[in-house]
Amino acid sequence: MFKIILFLTPLMFLILSALFAPLLAPFDVLESHLNHLHQAPNLTYYLGTDFLGRDVFSRLLFALR
Repeated sequence: MFKIILFLTPLMFLILSALFAPLLAPFDVLESHLNHLHQAPNLTYYLGTDFLGRDVFSRLLFALR
């Protein structure tokens, strides 16, 4: 029973994150912040930004879908 719970807990977390991605994502997926290119992770951009200034955390949430 414990193994089932260990398997289902992260799976449910991923499913719920995918379902609520529009509510959890702090920025639009396609929105570019040209003055914030290659930002390191910080309080504004949880996983930083990519080479086009897009928020990596928001893109990761929508990639789960």
